[in-house]
Parts: sequence; C-alpha cells; structure tokens
Amino acid sequence: GGRVRVERLSQDSLLWGKDVDDERYAVLVRGD
Repeated sequence: GGRVRVERLSQDSLLWGKDVDDERYAVLVRGD
C-alpha cells in the first residue's frame, strides 16, 4: 500500500510530481 508518484512521462502534466493512489496510470514511481 505504498503511494505512487506520477513522473513526467505521464501524458497528464497536471499530475506531474503529484502523489496519486490510482494505479491505472502507466508510468509511476513507487516511493519506498
């Protein structure tokens, strides 16, 4: 249940650098 972080490769620039709980995004970085 760690949170995921949206990286710049995401198409949605509004989510860049935001923490999200939605794992449907294709490009994510999971913080340890």
